[in-house]
Amino acid sequence: MFVYIPIVLCSNLLLLQCMKGEENADTMSGQLHVFNFQTVPSGTVIWNTADNMNQWDYSKWLNDMGNVPADYFKQTMPYVKYIQLMTAAGGNQQRDLFKNPLDQTVMDDYDFSPLIGACKNILRQGLTPHLKLGNVPLKYTANNTIGVFGVNVLPPDDYRLWHAYIKAMIQSLVNEFGLEAVRTWRFGSVTEFENADWFTIDGNPVQTRDAFFALYDYTVDALEQVLGTNVCVGAHSMSVTEGLWDERELIAHCANGKNLCTGKTGTRLCFLAASYYENKPGEM
Repeated sequence: MFVYIPIVLCSNLLLLQCMKGEENADTMSGQLHVFNFQTVPSGTVIWNTADNMNQWDYSKWLNDMGNVPADYFKQTMPYVKYIQLMTAAGGNQQRDLFKNPLDQTVMDDYDFSPLIGACKNILRQGLTPHLKLGNVPLKYTANNTIGVFGVNVLPPDDYRLWHAYIKAMIQSLVNEFGLEAVRTWRFGSVTEFENADWFTIDGNPVQTRDAFFALYDYTVDALEQVLGTNVCVGAHSMSVTEGLWDERELIAHCANGKNLCTGKTGTRLCFLAASYYENKPGEM
């Protein structure tokens, strides 16, 4: 059996009229565009490509989302599977996960409770966290510089402090939610890593590239030390426009380059993400 759905276009008005059987659609007034849908047998389910929701300010998940019903996403946005928390590791006084983000005399006064609270509400909705582990906290860069996105764009002065910070963060999540649960999450390192507005050393392409390689290597090693070598970790570039350095160099580094944390060859890279801005359907 076929269901015919004639679409009648009348001065910006889209009118849908459904008819069953073999009625002649040509007898209807107006200009018709007829689409035939076979309702049986059913075919393969079309999956939704937009299953990852990006959250710029994850305090919404710490506060507001704790007050909505636990089935809110299931009822309103069932296609969403992942909630991506941008700059989940810090980058300014409000985001840095320390008791005193500005005190550079104490480097390990960690306070991961805001991130834990946000992840708890994500899991409460039956969703999976995707944590962007960047940018670098203010106290880890003596001459920290805030960029146009409101976060520190410089690498840490000591990558070992960054490594300890990330390792302690992931361990706190494991303590709260369990090892097997956190192993199912996704992790990334910095947003648009070749975009100088997010990460740069004085606009120098080579120095910035090498600094990101180090940041990525130390981040992945910290993840692996807690979660194991099968952790799902990747990186996010602009790609839609020219960056400070060629983002493809990260692939080569992860495949064949010297790991700047371990000294071995290569670094785990499970996925690559790219920014996509659409003004209207089909027009970037």
